[in-house]
Amino acid sequence: MNDFFGLNFDDGSWELYRASFALGGRFTPVFNPDGSLAGNSSRTNIIGDVRDRGFYKELRSVLEMSINLEYKLGFIMEGLSLKGQLAFDDNGTMNRNYEERFSVYEYDLATQAYTQFGEDRPLYYAWGNIYDTRKTYYELSLNYARDFGNHSVTALLLGNRDLKYINEDTPYATEGIVGRATYNYNRRYLAEVNVGFNGSENFSPQKRYGLFPAFALGWIITNEPFLQNTGFTNVFTNLKIRGSLGWVGNDKIGSDRFIYLQQYEEAGGAYFGIGDNWFPGIRQGTIANMNVQWEVARKQNIGIETDILNGLFGLTVDYFYEYRDNILTTVTNTRPDYVGAEFSAANVGIVENEGFEMEFRHYYSVSRDFSYYVRGNFSYAHNTVLKKDDAYMTLDYQKEEGYSIGTSLLYNAIGIFQTYEEIYDSPPQISQLGGIPGNNYLYPGDLKFEDINNDGVINRYDQYRTGYSYVPEISYGVTVGFNYRNFDASALIQGVARASFWKNWEIMWHFSNNENVFPKHWHYWTPETSGEEQYVRLYGPYQNNEAGSTYSLGSGEYVRLKNAEVGYTFSTSALNRIKAESLRIYLSGVNLILWAKEPYIDPDNRHQRGGSMPPLKSYNLGINLNF
Repeated sequence: MNDFFGLNFDDGSWELYRASFALGGRFTPVFNPDGSLAGNSSRTNIIGDVRDRGFYKELRSVLEMSINLEYKLGFIMEGLSLKGQLAFDDNGTMNRNYEERFSVYEYDLATQAYTQFGEDRPLYYAWGNIYDTRKTYYELSLNYARDFGNHSVTALLLGNRDLKYINEDTPYATEGIVGRATYNYNRRYLAEVNVGFNGSENFSPQKRYGLFPAFALGWIITNEPFLQNTGFTNVFTNLKIRGSLGWVGNDKIGSDRFIYLQQYEEAGGAYFGIGDNWFPGIRQGTIANMNVQWEVARKQNIGIETDILNGLFGLTVDYFYEYRDNILTTVTNTRPDYVGAEFSAANVGIVENEGFEMEFRHYYSVSRDFSYYVRGNFSYAHNTVLKKDDAYMTLDYQKEEGYSIGTSLLYNAIGIFQTYEEIYDSPPQISQLGGIPGNNYLYPGDLKFEDINNDGVINRYDQYRTGYSYVPEISYGVTVGFNYRNFDASALIQGVARASFWKNWEIMWHFSNNENVFPKHWHYWTPETSGEEQYVRLYGPYQNNEAGSTYSLGSGEYVRLKNAEVGYTFSTSALNRIKAESLRIYLSGVNLILWAKEPYIDPDNRHQRGGSMPPLKSYNLGINLNF
């Protein structure tokens, strides 16, 4: 709900957290000399917002019920069984928001008078809602498992139906039949086949069901008889190679439902007869897509698992490739302008994703009293848009096709103009000379952009796809720990790389909304600081400096000491006195240290205004006692 100074707390902690670093004290202090809350007609008081705004109350009722039955059919065939499951979940939430209002006062030092803004208002009920979600799940399966000497066989035939009710909405429904068969020969050769036949309410009866098979093979090399008791198995305790190929379907088409049905809406109308006999009109809404169908992904995976020297070292490596077709996306860009209608989304997108994952393990017992371990993981995943609804005649370097999902379209900022001569000698950026629309003037201290297409002018044709996606392409982590007698310690370091996000408003520009500044803003360009500046000149043209360039592209790279823990476990002899089975005390911390390229915000807070609450740093002192 909005009060007179414009803060809105309907979005939870977002507005409060953003205000904590965005609001400055240049205009008003927090408290006046008489102790009252300071402010004016356009300035909030964050202390009052936290202390005197009322409270929010949420009541949640959760019911989870599941019934499972199994009936063995050994009298028909050994290893055969019939299973059934019925599950019902109900999650009801009732929200109530109670508000109170408070006044702020602007103090005039010259007259020592106070001007009141707003009013003091006692606690009152502001708004509330009820949200209820119910889920009903049915499942019936026929299972088979049998060993024949060195041969192991399993099979499954399963049917299910899932219904979800959200308030008064039409129930959401999916159903399907799943078949699976596995084969294992002497723990050496492994094979698995899966077939899914799934149906979704989101598609017309003609497109409702999809068939999705998957296949997997595995070979445990170290279980081969000819390798037993050889130098190979003495080194490689376990070595397994596996691969898989499968197709999966996705029926999630966003918030819109039943886009295969033509919708009609009220529009216009006319008076008929005598008097105020108004009859509303009806028009065709968004054009239905009767051919909407399953999004299909073909997934391939090749992996290797190994343990070396009885667990001294371990390594798992997986390479994956995914080709995702029929992705539902808008067709706004490819719709001709002369078509006077809106179209529903269509299955026109294609994206490929490939990469690899690695996990490394090392454990070593140095002596009876001391041992240590190291575990590390590294993953790389890169996606490329192969087909999208890019507008006709879009330049290749401006299309979404050929780049990763979420790659920004920006000007390349190659520096800051230092002199008027440099402005005159550079390709024009002002609109009067064919440059950036609305950019009517340029001075030293403003951003300089690259002429990407070398046509002698800076305009929209010089924007290009650059940077990385919001989702990091590289993620990694290392866990180290040791045990020395009764002491133990561990730490987890994690990080990401090749991630970008857009910076705007309070976390990018000085005095955004006439509010706060970051330390970087103090190092702005002036004739005296020319060449040593860290920031553009103050009050430069936003049509130029905020036109959307690499200057405002933030890096999501970071390394974080995610957690660390030190503990001590008391010996059994010491616990006999208190009749305890075990006792351990520990000290731990979470989100302790951060190294990041972005110095002003948490890099996990990849929000253009920095409003998302960052991970909290915490310290814990605990005792684990078991009797």
